[in-house]
Amino acid sequence: MKNISINIEDKIYEEIQDVCKELNETIEDFVAAALSNHLEERMKLADSKKTDEILEKVQGEGEDEWI
Repeated sequence: MKNISINIEDKIYEEIQDVCKELNETIEDFVAAALSNHLEERMKLADSKKTDEILEKVQGEGEDEWI
């Protein structure tokens, strides 16, 4: 496991603390889950962009039909 350090505004930290108390989890667990979810979404976006690039290469320039 790797440790990271982040700086966040006090108000946001307080809001995260409140949510963590309600969920009965640590701030570290909350942030790790948020980062994991964000990473998953970013990977989907990257895959989508890669797919679009492949489609552009496969399609003929200015043509409506597949080559």
